[in-house]
Amino acid sequence: MPRRSLTPALLRPSATRIIVVASGSKKGLTPYQGPNRMFGKFRCPKCRRGWQSGNSWANTGQMCKRCDILVYPQSQRPLQKMEDDNLIDKNKPHPEELCEMCQKLGYSCR
Repeated sequence: MPRRSLTPALLRPSATRIIVVASGSKKGLTPYQGPNRMFGKFRCPKCRRGWQSGNSWANTGQMCKRCDILVYPQSQRPLQKMEDDNLIDKNKPHPEELCEMCQKLGYSCR
């Protein structure tokens, strides 16, 4: 499958959300503003489709599969080790074509 490129128009969120973090000194597009990968919850403002991802980063979003618009996470939390590893499909590929971080890096962020 050919990789889609996030054009500048797609990099702009449909509705700009600026979130002030606890310190009050930094502003960003996501709740988390650090360097680490996080677990994020996403909801498309256009079609209301929701999804979760263990590949969520500060100030980066993921494309909605239905609407093809960039969506930033509503919430983010640190990754946690699951007690039951059988719940996670480790062979499931990361959709790099939908991930803004992968597009920025030029390779998988996973």
